Amino acid sequence: MQPISNPSTCAPTEKSLRVAIGLGELSFGGNSLNALDLATTLRRNGCQVTVFGIHDDPPVSVLPVAEERGWHVEVLPAAASNWAQAQHFRKLVERDKFDVIHVFGVGQAASAVLALARHSRCAVIVTNWGMSNVTGLPPNTPLIVGTEELRESAASSRWGPVWLMEPPVNLDADLSSPEQSLDFRTRWQISPDAPLLVIVSRLEKSMKAEGIANVMHAVAHLNAPELRLAVVGDGDAAATLRCLAEEVNARVGAKVIMMTGLMNDPRPAYSAADLVLAMGGAAIRGLSFGKPLIVLGSDGFSKPFTQNNLPYFMRYGFYGNGSDGDPIEKLSFHIHEMLNPTIRDELSHFGRRVVTERFALETATQNLLCMYQRALAGSTLSRRCADVAFVLGRDAAHHVLALCPTRVSSAIRSSYHQGLRRALTVGRRLTRANPTGASEV
Repeated sequence: MQPISNPSTCAPTEKSLRVAIGLGELSFGGNSLNALDLATTLRRNGCQVTVFGIHDDPPVSVLPVAEERGWHVEVLPAAASNWAQAQHFRKLVERDKFDVIHVFGVGQAASAVLALARHSRCAVIVTNWGMSNVTGLPPNTPLIVGTEELRESAASSRWGPVWLMEPPVNLDADLSSPEQSLDFRTRWQISPDAPLLVIVSRLEKSMKAEGIANVMHAVAHLNAPELRLAVVGDGDAAATLRCLAEEVNARVGAKVIMMTGLMNDPRPAYSAADLVLAMGGAAIRGLSFGKPLIVLGSDGFSKPFTQNNLPYFMRYGFYGNGSDGDPIEKLSFHIHEMLNPTIRDELSHFGRRVVTERFALETATQNLLCMYQRALAGSTLSRRCADVAFVLGRDAAHHVLALCPTRVSSAIRSSYHQGLRRALTVGRRLTRANPTGASEV
């Protein structure tokens, strides 16, 4: 199964598709914002689009941003089980008669599959833009992932199609503006000639905080009073990072780090940056603004976005694990090198060119419409029933395991996973042998 790279190979749709876009979570972040961007361009391309989410209580909600963009998000009640959640999904489907339910995030996949058990002309698609594949997804349901490495890995163990689509950017909106740059620097009292590093991120303990803290330590290591770092965002690690910023400012003897808090529209920060440090969709967005980029990850990872490193990012995505040296010294070196005006200008043009060629939102939307057609063509009763049986069997097994003593449950769990792997292997072989199988959708 190859990633869909030429949407013109798909025939035009005969009718306006009714599409439900499911936000993986209601927290403010790249995944939700990308889902809203795609929902907007799908509507511009003639689709009838509904955006929904499951009620939760995030520290920073995406709902105000959705409203600013003209979206009323249908917030469904949270349920204790996949079966109960599916009943809320089913009411939405029966009301709006969707052709496609596209959920961004793996948590809603099982409920969506159960909700569509009786709907023959509606397909489910799941997008996982996380940094690793997730086991236990319904095996026939089409899956979209964000890197070639994840696509190859997932395709080796699934019956259904696995497609590649990196998080897209709006090339027209995500464009550097001198006016916005001046406004941002004026607001935060940053002189026009001060070298400015910018991080736009959720400030979360999971995945994000370590890399942001490393950047702060690198700023302290550089000990350059003229340097500035703006950290844009909020989350459960905000208080800890704010304390670290104050420590670095005291050590350097100047307010080199500014914590701006959340900006619903962070474009002024991107425009003002001389260098962006980010991961995932925020990294791609920084490139769209024509800014040089250092990609952050976990366990000390940092890597500059350069022509030599391009093959890595195109295969593994804008993230990584581990460092081959002292992570603070390595990051400090990257920052110092990429603030060189000659290198900075060269990488600015290079990054914008790569984004234009590969990550444009309109191109991604056309590819997505092609995926919807293929998903609908492959949505057969037998495959839907197989996915429903898979979800119900997995949920039943987990319920039984929860009631067993630890020693017994460990043995049962081992046998269960062995059996599941065998079933997936057999199912995949049968699908490959079937000329109308899901792997050829």
